[in-house]
Amino acid sequence: MIQVRLSYRHLLATLIVCFFALLLSGCARTEKVSTWPREHKTLGKEVAPQEITIWAYSENYKQLAEKFEKNHQGVKVHIKRINYHDHVNVYREALVSGSTPDVMEVDHMVLGEFSVIDGLVDLKGEGYLEDKLKNTMSIPLLKAAHSLDNERLFALPISTSPLLTYYRKDIMEKYGYPSEPEELAKYLESEERLLAMAIRLRQEGIYMMQDVTNPLDWAESAIPLFDNMYMFNRNNVHIARAFELSQKLKESDLALNIPLRTKAGKEAVRSGHQAMVYLGTWGEKRLREIAPETKGLWRATKLPLGTYGFSDGTYFMMPKMSNNKQLAWEFMKYVYEHMDQDGLVAAHLPSRLHLLEQSSRSEFLGGQHANELYMKLTNHIVEYRPTPFDVDMEEKYRARRQQAIDDNSKPYDTLSSIEHAINAEVRQSRKILMDMMSVRR
Repeated sequence: MIQVRLSYRHLLATLIVCFFALLLSGCARTEKVSTWPREHKTLGKEVAPQEITIWAYSENYKQLAEKFEKNHQGVKVHIKRINYHDHVNVYREALVSGSTPDVMEVDHMVLGEFSVIDGLVDLKGEGYLEDKLKNTMSIPLLKAAHSLDNERLFALPISTSPLLTYYRKDIMEKYGYPSEPEELAKYLESEERLLAMAIRLRQEGIYMMQDVTNPLDWAESAIPLFDNMYMFNRNNVHIARAFELSQKLKESDLALNIPLRTKAGKEAVRSGHQAMVYLGTWGEKRLREIAPETKGLWRATKLPLGTYGFSDGTYFMMPKMSNNKQLAWEFMKYVYEHMDQDGLVAAHLPSRLHLLEQSSRSEFLGGQHANELYMKLTNHIVEYRPTPFDVDMEEKYRARRQQAIDDNSKPYDTLSSIEHAINAEVRQSRKILMDMMSVRR
């Protein structure tokens, strides 16, 4: 929580600096007025080093880096693993200090943290994202990577992911429920059937919910926290109904309420006490690591209640302090064009088509055409544009919603109270942002 508060104060200070600098400089570009150091490194006439460093929290790039090195003799790609939960603060501190790598992997959900600061190469500039390449890209992902004023493209989308239900097919069969993906998804569109199944399985010591907030997680994955005017966006009937369902789950003790990352959570998956989990496309790999002995027992399908949810996505950013921007861009572009890996939905549309043409089956998911499902669901999700307020306010929102569930508060009263509190908290920063956009126009 300390890091969250520091992050918000840092954002507010940065916005204030940006705003007043803009007032003095008219229509100056955002990157000219940030708090990023002025001491840029220059290579002069020196030969650019034939090596680059990548900071990444995922493990998706090792083989691609090796292939890139083979295709570029004498080039070395260094990949440094960064803890996912720390990567925003680590990157921001690096941009301020000037101690940056050549490429940074960043999660879609936190793009807003970098949309109003300097220190990142504008990929719309000459020598970078030409029209031919841009035309191969998912448009919503491209829009999300633009600065708030739409002047700069500060990140290159690499992959995206819907939110899915992973379930134990054998357990569904044992208790007489639909076990094929499409049939089960259809069955669970009904809240009544979902509750009845949760109650029946609970009697056998089996859970279909990881947490009582799962229904809220599904609903929220389809609705951004803020709208286009930076106002709270989740005071609506969809979230209210999810609140009511979460309260019913808590009242009847129908969720395991043990995080998957814990030892007990992993054991519940291995033992079959957790019959369903709700993860992105990376969930297939995660389950395989946790419970390899359950290979062939799992299947994947869409979320319950007919929801199409967005899980997450990955982007590459290039710091201005990169020692070899040309080589860094070549690597970024290479990864972008070669993300046709099982279990990943590429931002590069031809890569999606290539993966579908392979018609591969997932052995862990019992031979299911998982990639086909992932692509199909991706066509329905809303890959919304994050705001600079999302990270900090999402934390506060989740704390308030949990308190409301614990207190069994009325959903609409709760959402109205949260809406008022969050809008009040971001009011000053929102005004600065809106004024800044007005000055730039």
